[in-house]
Amino acid sequence: MERDIIKIEEDLCTGCGDCVTGCHEGALQIIDGKARLINDLMCDGLGACIGHCPTGALTIERREATPYDEIAVMKEMVTKGANVVTAHLKHLKDHNETKFLKEGISFLLYNEENIPFDIHTIISKLDNSKEMNSNSGNCSGGCPGSAPKEFTVDSSLSNSNSISMRSELTHWPVQLHLVNAGAGFLQGKDVLIAADCSAFAAGNFHQDYLKGKSLVIACPKLDSNQQIYLEKYN
Repeated sequence: MERDIIKIEEDLCTGCGDCVTGCHEGALQIIDGKARLINDLMCDGLGACIGHCPTGALTIERREATPYDEIAVMKEMVTKGANVVTAHLKHLKDHNETKFLKEGISFLLYNEENIPFDIHTIISKLDNSKEMNSNSGNCSGGCPGSAPKEFTVDSSLSNSNSISMRSELTHWPVQLHLVNAGAGFLQGKDVLIAADCSAFAAGNFHQDYLKGKSLVIACPKLDSNQQIYLEKYN
């Protein structure tokens, strides 16, 4: 779908910041001395910011802007540097766009080798912010059931009957759309990607398949975030 959206001529922009105060949606920020459109999603295309620009650097253009594609946006953001990427992800977080935030972080992790700045510093800033900690410590919102947890398997169970029934799950959550790609329980681990029905269909699932691995469960209909996980860990 084509729609009106703001365009910034960087050569004309002086970084005065007048347009930022004129943007009620918070789509504009001054980054590295220039006005930046942080997120297409937050621009209504009405041009309230144009009248605040003293140099004529802002115009309205009509272009493809829907459906919103976080991966495409991130590809553009990484070319503008670490500060722009940080501001973009924080913008998503501040507006509770948790799905797009996860997709953005997953993109950074998946393409880490090709990104010319330290992505873990950016992710750490987001994870350690006051807002993120108040949301149960992850990007999934405020649901206590989705708060990330790690736990150890009780190795004291020694008889064969107990061992065959023992859970080998070492972390929570497990649903793919709730798991942060930067979670500690995924780093340096073998990852078992399972269908949501596999534990019920396969006998002795924990001992035969899960033991010694981290688990993520893929839903039948994959979104772009889940597809990144499958490509990364397959």
